[in-house]
Amino acid sequence: MDQVNDWDEYTFTEEQIKNEDYKATIGGGKEQWDKRGMYQLLCMAHFGMTPEHTFIDIGCGPLRAGDYFIRYLEKENYTGYEYNRDYTVIAKRIIEANNQLKSKNPTIYHTVSNMFEFSIGFPTFDYGLAFSVLNHCTDEQRIAFFNNIKSITHPGSRIFFSHGFWLTDELKEQIPDIWAVFRYEENHPSISTESFGWKPHEIIYPFIEFERMN
Repeated sequence: MDQVNDWDEYTFTEEQIKNEDYKATIGGGKEQWDKRGMYQLLCMAHFGMTPEHTFIDIGCGPLRAGDYFIRYLEKENYTGYEYNRDYTVIAKRIIEANNQLKSKNPTIYHTVSNMFEFSIGFPTFDYGLAFSVLNHCTDEQRIAFFNNIKSITHPGSRIFFSHGFWLTDELKEQIPDIWAVFRYEENHPSISTESFGWKPHEIIYPFIEFERMN
């Protein structure tokens, strides 16, 4: 059954933003915020992303992982893409308040579409990650993702997403043939999910990789 996403329903008052109440809307909450953010960076580094690569964080939210990605990547190599308006406001404030993040000149992009539409002139990226995003989407949105990410990639680009248990054989038939698809079923020993704040029943695998072939 499709899980209908409700990310657009989260709004925050100034007091809630000050108190970082937005962290409670994302899995793990405040308690696991830093660990789970770092986990995503370690995953992408494990898959070969280095500081000189350009990277898009699809569903970046209020920078749980974005904070780590921005620090790791070279200047101007991070782009956060987010549907929830308040999350993007929070992300921009976090950057503005931190000189190290601000010096990296990251881009935070608010989209008004929940169908993974990218505007004309949007750059292409070497790597991308949609962490705990597509598992909250409908099949219609997932198929739009399959088709639309072509416009922000180039041959050799690698796009990853977590919680890929929903990728059925029927949906695989909807994936354009420019993509080679890889499935990763287990944690790498050095980046075990349990050591980064997930409980045994919180399964974020398989990770799915789309590598653009042409």
